[in-house]
Amino acid sequence: MLGDAFEEADEPLIETLVTKLEGKTQKQKNPHAKGTLARAAWVIGRLGGWSGYVGGGDKPPGPKTMYDGLVQFDAIRRGWGMARNV
Repeated sequence: MLGDAFEEADEPLIETLVTKLEGKTQKQKNPHAKGTLARAAWVIGRLGGWSGYVGGGDKPPGPKTMYDGLVQFDAIRRGWGMARNV
């Protein structure tokens, strides 16, 4: 569940980022259901530089990639909050 690691107010941002980060191919689409931690983790991985390819033996994002993605997400979230005066 998304609420285990993120605030409820983060969900619209995550969904906006999904739209921005998904590629044109089916393999680069976020395969996880809305409101799940897996969907948010996919976003964090993409922000950290992971290609986003799912399946076909491609490796999932590692800890450094996830860390880098979290740093990026935090900066984006702060800007998102400022823009929305939250």
